[in-house]
Amino acid sequence: MRFTLPILCTALLAAGALVAPPPDQGVDYAALPPEPSLVHDSLAKQPTSLTRACELAEKAAGGLANLARVLPGEPALARIEVYTASEHRTLEVRLADGTIASDKPVPRFPGVEVKGEPKTTPSGLQYWELREGNGETPSSPATVVRVHYTGWLNDGTEFDSSHKKGAPLERACNRLMAGWTEALLTMKVGGQRKLIVPPSLAYGKQGYPGAIPPNATLIFDMELVEIVPTPGAPPPKPPPK
Repeated sequence: MRFTLPILCTALLAAGALVAPPPDQGVDYAALPPEPSLVHDSLAKQPTSLTRACELAEKAAGGLANLARVLPGEPALARIEVYTASEHRTLEVRLADGTIASDKPVPRFPGVEVKGEPKTTPSGLQYWELREGNGETPSSPATVVRVHYTGWLNDGTEFDSSHKKGAPLERACNRLMAGWTEALLTMKVGGQRKLIVPPSLAYGKQGYPGAIPPNATLIFDMELVEIVPTPGAPPPKPPPK
């Protein structure tokens, strides 16, 4: 079942659960774009070209370079993404002398590290079982739950975290995005999963201006903390021993 944008937004915004991602600290948003000739002349003065920097990064990491950008400041650095047969690494090369300033592995997904391929449901939701819970499973889509989570865009930009807000999100399963609803209905209290939520189960073609781009695949680390008791309902059964 796919929820419309108003329902999706209401579900998270009602709890203050959707915020715009922070600006890139390496970008000067006040400056006008530079004249191309000035950038050209600056690059021409560097003893190490971007092409050579990519070659040096490939040699250091033992892989193939995919992307390079010049970082502002002195000394000038080229940030280069290198992919080997088994991993992704980010290297920074000093353009003044071609030496490697930093070399760091980049996990495929943000948050808790996972290996192998995820489970995929018929709807297209993907997930890894980080920890299987030992409590109750929500009995219906209307069950109210408390969930801790952190969410990222597929480029690693964190757009929200209940941990940073200091409290889990409390809401009925069917008042959340479709990907969450599906995941929660098969989780046990205490369980943790990493979700890959396709656009069709999240914010769809509309996205959410300022926070979620259109057609965005979202990544979540989430934990089913608690099932909120319904007034007048019998207490939950203890988990089987």
